[in-house]
Amino acid sequence: MNIQTNNSKGFTLVELLVVIAIIGILIGMLLPAVQQVREAARRTTCANNMRQSGLAIHNYESAHMQFPSAGQAKRGGSGSNSGQNVFFSDRQKLESFGQASHSVQTYILPFIEQGNVYQFVNLKYRYDIDSSLPQAPTNQQAAKFSIPAYLCPSTQRSSSVDAEGYGFTDYSAPVTVRPGLNGNPNQRRFKCALNGDSRRTIASITDGTSNTVAIAEDAGRYDVDTGGFMVVKPETMDDGTVANRRSWAWADPDNAFNVDKLVNNSATPVGGPAGCTWDIVNCGPNEETFSFHPGGANVNFCDGSVHFLNADIDAVSFTAIMSKNGGEVESIF
Repeated sequence: MNIQTNNSKGFTLVELLVVIAIIGILIGMLLPAVQQVREAARRTTCANNMRQSGLAIHNYESAHMQFPSAGQAKRGGSGSNSGQNVFFSDRQKLESFGQASHSVQTYILPFIEQGNVYQFVNLKYRYDIDSSLPQAPTNQQAAKFSIPAYLCPSTQRSSSVDAEGYGFTDYSAPVTVRPGLNGNPNQRRFKCALNGDSRRTIASITDGTSNTVAIAEDAGRYDVDTGGFMVVKPETMDDGTVANRRSWAWADPDNAFNVDKLVNNSATPVGGPAGCTWDIVNCGPNEETFSFHPGGANVNFCDGSVHFLNADIDAVSFTAIMSKNGGEVESIF
């Protein structure tokens, strides 16, 4: 009688647990690498979006003999409104509903293959003109499109439009540099390349197009219900009409920003620390170059090139590349 014995042996419970533990360790080691690869891809996409805008402002310049306006500017004079933000039309007139200014993103729509959106825009009126008015164009309809080229995939949002339906932007044009930002208390307020109240020719960028920023990341701005800085704000125009300001919307000229801080101020934690939450001006993605890329943010220079600014860039170099005619030429790349 032949007796066959089965010598095959399965995993013991201990061995199985060891294998599971090893797999868990490997996943833990690989996950950061995978996340880094994904962020690298998102950052590349973000840079490509900005490159489209850089090319678009040059195509706009070829068609109009000047760069498009960023929209935001400072009111002059000595009246009660002196120093407040106001917006200028492309003919340098103060904004009213009949002489509306627009954002740089609106002006370059035809040059980033968004002519289907631009066809709804009437530049004589604000983007959010009351649609019930008899003369109202379809500006609101245009402004409520979400434009992928204006959004950075590293910015995580629950929606690509705000609570009212207006499309967000993660890219904006700097308009002025705060006095003293470079550390010198005598440093005057510099104008940036797309400043709304100046003629924006290439010749006016005396610091050089390859040394001057045109558009920067200013990501993370979103609308909040009440309080803080990032809320719908009414602004009284010179003709007495009141217009809302939405600094997060691509169609709003108020998405342009005054450079009051350096790069990625109070970037962490998300939302900002308790004493400097992002819904307070200059406490995060307001009035500064800001992104969700680790270590810095993308900027688009006036020659069309895109570069990554390290968050630890010194104030002198940063101020130099933001000003168009400060008399300093800073090459940081």
